[in-house]
Amino acid sequence: MTSEPDFARSLAHQAGEIMRRYFRLGVTSRSKGDGTPVTAADEAINEHVMGQVKTHFPDDAVIGEEGSSPVGSSNRVWVCDPIDGTLPFTLGVPTSLFSLDPGPLGEPGGGFRRYGHSKDHRPDLPQVVIGLAVTKEGIQVRVWCWPGNTADTAVLPEVRDGMREAKLGRVVTVVDRGFSSDANLDYLRRGGGGWIAGEWMRERAGDAAQALSRQGRFTVVNDHLHVKEAKIASTPGIRWVICLNTAEAAKDKATRDEALARLGEELGRIAAARAKATAAKKTATSAKARARADAELAGHTRAECALRDHVTLGRWLRQTPTGRLAIDRAKVGWTASTCCPPPTRTCHPPRLPWATRTSSKPNAGSGT
Repeated sequence: MTSEPDFARSLAHQAGEIMRRYFRLGVTSRSKGDGTPVTAADEAINEHVMGQVKTHFPDDAVIGEEGSSPVGSSNRVWVCDPIDGTLPFTLGVPTSLFSLDPGPLGEPGGGFRRYGHSKDHRPDLPQVVIGLAVTKEGIQVRVWCWPGNTADTAVLPEVRDGMREAKLGRVVTVVDRGFSSDANLDYLRRGGGGWIAGEWMRERAGDAAQALSRQGRFTVVNDHLHVKEAKIASTPGIRWVICLNTAEAAKDKATRDEALARLGEELGRIAAARAKATAAKKTATSAKARARADAELAGHTRAECALRDHVTLGRWLRQTPTGRLAIDRAKVGWTASTCCPPPTRTCHPPRLPWATRTSSKPNAGSGT
């Protein structure tokens, strides 16, 4: 019996051949009841998938965008999108995909569907991670698919190795902070070629902090972008480029000042209310009055916890030895000092605080 992975790979190639045949001929679309476009290629691929699944896995069902088969005795289903990207397909832009995902009926986790970090802010839905490599004109070079809970840091070696098949010339790999782990950068360094890696600079630690501490004058690129280069002993052969967006720095300062004012007012309100409840408890003459004061004190503690756990306000707080919350002036001072506009300072904006590490080793071969 054919294994599911082998069957899925074979079926994907067959769907690709159907897609290429219609793509070469050119197709027109019509609108379905929900207003989305559909072509003869969508319907042909969907029908082919249903037929192949019925032949090789007769007890499984198919849920396709253009047609489905009844649920079988296995309670397993093949979810199919014949052409993911029908509109560019009809326009002659080769960026469409065939999507197929087998798994238990109603249970994400089979195939590539997984619950993971959703950039669409929909953690309640399973997802599939898709990677595209395209030219600057938008022409597709390579496609990758991963389970929906795949971390960014895990895919870089596979992508870099896959690009060797494209037989490109010199390649400079550019990655953001989600990919710039030491292991990934070591891998890129061993493979030859150059790389540029973004670094998150909000926390004062490690090599990034050393790069920030280097004195030097910024070069003004334009009205809002200032840059300077730094080299540190712990990362030989690597250049650090500190970038300052003065417009964002001014905007972030206003946002930070507003947040600190809100924090100060809320902490002051909680402290005053707690002092009042504490005094009321001391002077209470009945058990009911003391219980009421205890309930008020518990409410103020919950309010402090909510502040501490707040997504944007909590980062400016610290807990004192007595258990109360206070504004972390040391952290505020460091952030302010690294965000100030003067170009002679080592600084960065907190919302776009990137130090870019670059490596410019000569390329070892045309395949990397």
